Amino acid sequence: MLEAKDCSYMTFEGLTFKGSRGSGLLLANTNHCALTECCMEELGVDAVHLDSCKEDILSYCLLQNLGAGGIIANGGDRATLTPANLLIEQNIVRSFSHYIHTYHPAVYFDGCGLVVTNNHFSDAPSSALRVDGNNIIIQFNEVDHVVYESDDQGGIDTFFDLAMRDLIIRYNYWHDITGGTLCGAAGVRLDDLISGVQIYGNVFFKCGSHEFGGVQMNGGKDNVVEDNLFIDCPYAITHNVWAQDNWNNNFKSDLQQKRIHEVTDMYSPLYLNRWPEIKHISENTNLNTVRNNLLINTPVVNKEKRDNQILVLSNNRQITVNTPITDVKKFCSLEYLRPLGMKAIPFEEIGVSSEH
Repeated sequence: MLEAKDCSYMTFEGLTFKGSRGSGLLLANTNHCALTECCMEELGVDAVHLDSCKEDILSYCLLQNLGAGGIIANGGDRATLTPANLLIEQNIVRSFSHYIHTYHPAVYFDGCGLVVTNNHFSDAPSSALRVDGNNIIIQFNEVDHVVYESDDQGGIDTFFDLAMRDLIIRYNYWHDITGGTLCGAAGVRLDDLISGVQIYGNVFFKCGSHEFGGVQMNGGKDNVVEDNLFIDCPYAITHNVWAQDNWNNNFKSDLQQKRIHEVTDMYSPLYLNRWPEIKHISENTNLNTVRNNLLINTPVVNKEKRDNQILVLSNNRQITVNTPITDVKKFCSLEYLRPLGMKAIPFEEIGVSSEH
């Protein structure tokens, strides 16, 4: 409905985009542009495209009733780790993927340098977030009632990219994500060799189904899950272990090698100085760390697969509460968590500000 290309320092404020068979807005090769306090609804495809953008901001917008995804963004340079510095904050994206039911999330990003903070993503048959890249922070978001139709996915989904580093998932509230038909649905899904992800300070309430827990890892290594709260989940963690030959074959695949040597420059001094663990990428595969988590009415891992886990498990406290839990906030305070050796979770700061 509106396109802006090769622009700088423009602001689109207080606009409504409604009733199109196509998408709402395209910003291409822009920098320091802002889309704020806008409404995009009843669109046949996506709401917003940010194509090769830098320093752009999307804030305080309502995106709803969409045929496909919410925000499709790319920018930055992964090979040189030049960040796009895109910011997506204080938005509501709900009721999307009506027409295209899978792989069109509320936010999809490909590139380097993104912060997604204080948003509310809900009501979709598939994932709420999908990221491919480096230097990505997902924080203070509420994500619920997604993946209710598709299978083998999560509230956030990542896939098959060993060069992905500095993906930080912290202080989010994942709840009521219980779909899936065979494998299941998770709050956070690290699929097919995703490694080096930090997952901390999150609240998982009623997340997971079938073979999936609140966090699900498929292969991958060097992921750290710590200081999270899991409540009424079938499992906190589920982890599919890959045999070494399977890892080696996928490591050598054309797609993986393209991501290592063309999309990025994973063995460059720039990468190795910043993430020295890459030097040992094919050693101690499947080794991940799960520590200092509180599990309420939730087992740590899938008992049927416990013997096959290659996890470092440390100080994961399990508590049983016999009355129905309707308020998770009380379990997040410093007074409650510090005696258990955990850090406080700033639950009051999660989600869209009530002032907007």
